Amino acid sequence: MAGFFDSIAEFFQGLFSPNPEALKAKRLLREQVEVLQNLNPPVYSARTEQVLPGFAQSWGSIHTQLQPLRDLFAKTLSHEDRKLQDLSLQFLVEQVLSGEISDRRLALSYESIKERLERSDDATKEMATVTAEFNSLLQDLRKQDSERVQKSFEGLYRLKALVDHSLVPLLQRFGYDASLSSQKYHAVEGVSLAAELLDLYFVVEGLDLGPEVEQLLGFLLERLSAQKAPENRKKTAVLLDRLRVLFRGPCSPPILMQLIRVVQTSPTVPLETQKFADRYVQNYSATLAERFARDRERALREQSESTLERDIAELFPGTPLLPLTHYTAETSTQLVDMGLPPLNAIKPLQILRSFCFSVLKAGYLDAVKKVVLNGIFNDKDWAKKLNDILFTAEQTLARLETFDASLETDTKIGLPALEKYLTGKAPVSSVPKALVEKLNRTAMTVLEDEAKVLTALAGRVQEILGDHKTSQPQYVSNIRIVGGKDQRFLVETLINGYNKTAQLLRILKHFIVVK
Repeated sequence: MAGFFDSIAEFFQGLFSPNPEALKAKRLLREQVEVLQNLNPPVYSARTEQVLPGFAQSWGSIHTQLQPLRDLFAKTLSHEDRKLQDLSLQFLVEQVLSGEISDRRLALSYESIKERLERSDDATKEMATVTAEFNSLLQDLRKQDSERVQKSFEGLYRLKALVDHSLVPLLQRFGYDASLSSQKYHAVEGVSLAAELLDLYFVVEGLDLGPEVEQLLGFLLERLSAQKAPENRKKTAVLLDRLRVLFRGPCSPPILMQLIRVVQTSPTVPLETQKFADRYVQNYSATLAERFARDRERALREQSESTLERDIAELFPGTPLLPLTHYTAETSTQLVDMGLPPLNAIKPLQILRSFCFSVLKAGYLDAVKKVVLNGIFNDKDWAKKLNDILFTAEQTLARLETFDASLETDTKIGLPALEKYLTGKAPVSSVPKALVEKLNRTAMTVLEDEAKVLTALAGRVQEILGDHKTSQPQYVSNIRIVGGKDQRFLVETLINGYNKTAQLLRILKHFIVVK
């Protein structure tokens, strides 16, 4: 009858009250209090304005029930190692989606890419095939990134958020003692719990313990131990049933919301809830793309390095590369030790210097010179260009050594300009770094210029050799006899020099753009 008389009283108050909204709020608060008091056990007392032990008992039960899930998440999605977290999510996505995602991912790993490139006769074509396969995998992932899949992962991560949220500080307000096997809770002033209740509501609102979440938990159990997974799935199903009962009853988000509004005496106050902006399949795809790009680059780089070493060994069989005097690995180490950039053209300059001695000065340029001196030319302009490029090629080694020597003497970009930094007399700054970068650019320019010279020379030699094959030479009319009694040796030397130059230019393409 009290409720009836209260309603009559409110009716007459509403007729004469200047603030009907306040009366409406009062009515809502009373209704919310009645809901809380009618729970079994009740969680709030309007008379004392306290949150009752029944509230702590229910949430204490959830705290206990969540322990197996804490252990599960701690070994998977909440692991302290971010890499293991990512691998756990990867496993879940691959289990949920169709299309043999896991097998296709493994087929596109670094080890698989490397093996395929090694087996292939055409690495470029094989890499194009690998990239197409990966793009197809990404397309399949995008097609399966449905709202249903997204919601199931959101449900799992909402549960994870609750598991990661410690209920102990809240329970301790009611007298919780972790050292005791049986808890004895007491009532707590409601308004003093507002902050803890708001944090708890933020976590639990929207919690879904449906079959999709149960399935994902089963996959996590399988990841930890496929052998024990069936038994652990059954235990987890029982655990989830207990939690569902609690979250439908005294621990339900609507009840928690009403409790917050009652202790804050604000029956319609909006409450913040947790948002999940991540797209889980999309994040998995992005991680996969980053990993593939990294693995692809590594495989290509290692294959390129392997090809480079084979080409160098073939060009200079059994012969070590000839170092320069100043632009060396030792100088580079000295720069790096001082916090400066390394010298980045050491190896290609060594290759060029070795080529000068083993090819240019080992008969190749002499053979070209014999053609220049003894040839009868149909085109005087062509003959002049041959003579000019021969002269320029003869100076290749000199230009290379001049550049190297400049490191010892050049006060602008050489070692003298860096001496005060290398000796510690001046602090390392952007100035010496810029000097080293300029020095490296100069080294690369030397390489590019000499590659142009050797490319041009190879073009003339190719035309000479073309004349030798035809009965009507276009450039050197007496090419078949220009070498006299050593004609055969001359032609063989030109062919060998041309082939060696082609090998050199192929090697230099690893370092510069050869035009």
